[in-house]
Amino acid sequence: MTGPHAVAVNVAANTNEPGFRGPVYPDGTFAYVPIPESAATLPREGVPADEPVPTYGDLDLPFAVPTDLRGAPVHADPEFPGVHGRERATYGDPYGVKAGRIADLDPGDWLLFYATLTLRPHDWAGPGEERPGGAGADDRDGAWLRERGVDVDADLAPDWGAYLFAGMRVERVLSG
Repeated sequence: MTGPHAVAVNVAANTNEPGFRGPVYPDGTFAYVPIPESAATLPREGVPADEPVPTYGDLDLPFAVPTDLRGAPVHADPEFPGVHGRERATYGDPYGVKAGRIADLDPGDWLLFYATLTLRPHDWAGPGEERPGGAGADDRDGAWLRERGVDVDADLAPDWGAYLFAGMRVERVLSG
């Protein structure tokens, strides 16, 4: 087959890391919540750059982040212009399973991103006060919305689902 190719990559918060899915709202809008940074990071005051690695507490999320996560560095990759203070679209992946497929892309091909998101009301308070699923967790979901007759976009999954939310047209592939 000739012509453009595409690779879809699962990104963003999920029930494994950091322990909850980001919300998708009844109108189809959503909050992009990055996963935690898995690599060791320098303390904020020791970062030799103008921009230290952001934490969950630094993000402008529309819900409360659990206390246990507020100081955790986030893995800001992919980056999307205008999202969480980022200015450009970038993505890189060190794992062979994904990186090999991505490295096979050519200029003009597509790198697509999807995330698992849970249907929540617009005023969702968050996944818990201290930790995801802990005290204060706002467990209102798709069933809660349906019970109250809230109008939910017909394209949304009834509770949670995988949503394709962004794509980057490959301009160039960098390899090291």
